[in-house]
This record gives sequence, C-alpha cells and structure tokens, in this order.
Amino acid sequence: MSVLAATAPCVLLTVALYLCSGNVSAYDMDDVKSLKTKLFTTDGYNTDVRPIKNQSASVEVDVVAKLVCKICLCEFC
Repeated sequence: MSVLAATAPCVLLTVALYLCSGNVSAYDMDDVKSLKTKLFTTDGYNTDVRPIKNQSASVEVDVVAKLVCKICLCEFC
C-alpha cells in the first residue's frame, strides 16, 4: 500500500471535520485579563450572590445539545 493510499482516509476525515466544525474562535491572554478586571474590579462582581431574586430558591440551568455534523466512517474500515 502506498503512503498516499494510507494517508488519504486521514486527510479526508480531517477535511470533513474542519468543514463541519463551524466558526471557531479563541481568546488571547489580554482578552481574559481585561474581562476579569472589568467583572471583578470595575463592576464589583460578587461570586457569593446567586443569579436569582430569591437567594434561597434553586437555580435552573437549561443545557441544549446540538448535532453539528454526522460523518460515516464505514468506508474507511
């Protein structure tokens, strides 16, 4: 088996994952530092205060999972 034939499935899978990934963004260290400074120093954010009017009530959190891409790898087996 040639090297090209051996690496072709990996290349195709990489391209498929890249195309299905959607928008990807990252923050650098300066962005994180400025956000923390704004929240905790400038705005005086307090982690002890829960984000609900009645502080003794439970906080409901909704989590949604979304299928972004489906890839069939059967032909590579």
